[in-house]
Amino acid sequence: MTKQEYKELFKWADENNMPEYLLKSEKDTTPFPIFPRDSKVLFSIEKLDLRDFKLTSIHPLIGKLYNVKELDIGGNKFKEIPIELCELPNLEILNLSYCKITKLPKNIHQLSNLKELWLGNTKYLKRLPSSIVKLKKLERLVLLDKNLLEIPKDIGELENLKDLRLSGNFTLLEIPESIGNLKNLEMLSLSKNAGIKNMPESICMLKKIKHFSFSPHFEITKNQKLWIENLLANKAEISVGNWRNPEPKWLSDLKMKYK
Repeated sequence: MTKQEYKELFKWADENNMPEYLLKSEKDTTPFPIFPRDSKVLFSIEKLDLRDFKLTSIHPLIGKLYNVKELDIGGNKFKEIPIELCELPNLEILNLSYCKITKLPKNIHQLSNLKELWLGNTKYLKRLPSSIVKLKKLERLVLLDKNLLEIPKDIGELENLKDLRLSGNFTLLEIPESIGNLKNLEMLSLSKNAGIKNMPESICMLKKIKHFSFSPHFEITKNQKLWIENLLANKAEISVGNWRNPEPKWLSDLKMKYK
């Protein structure tokens, strides 16, 4: 970046009262960087933690901090994400939870090294861009407690996904059939989804599941019960994520069988 660009970035940080460094605890005497006003130090940062600063905007020049691997901008007030943020070539973890965003950049697929995307409690985000399925290195996708209207039908293309959390989306009506293509999936949460009545049969193709939760009102087919039984036999944790309703008797019986 140019000197002028750094000046713009530092001015933005000053206006938002961002400290340069903070101590992790009273016992820790070594401060860790938040937003240093030294250009060389800032450019070398690999973890940028800007959560809960009440930011109403994210400066586009953040997208030029090419060494950043983890970016946490959750808990802020901004409604849009600059497309420049998707130009961070080494970004592996992006946290946007508890923000007021209404959409994700269409070029989010440019984050080719992204492994984790956290979008919990982003209640104004109704849909995900179809390009999200091009994040081929994505291993964790957190979509908890939102108002999603749909899941991309080609979500099964996320071939390296291990953790998919969809609980708490009361407006979601169905799970795409392609979910059965997520062969590496180990954690799947579908609880507290009042609008969903059935799971696709393709879910039975998921053989590596270690943690699975669903809602007690789901209509579970015979094949899906057999699938759940096989998961329990392989020591997977199965739960019904609704404390108001008791666990189905067939599930309780299976748990006793494989206890």
